[in-house]
Amino acid sequence: MPRTIKTTLKALSGVGVEVSTDKLTPGPVPSAATSEFEFIGDEFNGTAVGHFTNAMHGDGSGDLSYEGIAIFTGAILGHKGTIAYAARGTCTHKDMLVSAKLEFITSTGTGELSAIAGTGSYSMKIGAETTEVTLAIGCADEGK
Repeated sequence: MPRTIKTTLKALSGVGVEVSTDKLTPGPVPSAATSEFEFIGDEFNGTAVGHFTNAMHGDGSGDLSYEGIAIFTGAILGHKGTIAYAARGTCTHKDMLVSAKLEFITSTGTGELSAIAGTGSYSMKIGAETTEVTLAIGCADEGK
């Protein structure tokens, strides 16, 4: 049965590389970013590196949407290992607020994280040092 846990997310770095375009346009253009995160909490603790594809307006107007995969290494509910999670979200142009949903990809888990499954979400203002992440996480071998 999934448990709801909370942890703190700290953005360590983020590097965006925009795909070149011939001109700035009001329509969507692709870009890419690599980001590093640290999760700080008793039940969810570790680091992640993610690679994301973005769609944004070439002229800087409008919101940015993104999705990608991050690799988490650390401990979840006392289980240690590495697991990938898929993340999808938006960054609003007006208030620079990132909102994201994530889902662990159970088939990628190694070590004690091979049985972890779950989803999560967070919102974070660009420039903020940390934010809270809420996760619903379960482990197939709980109770053993």
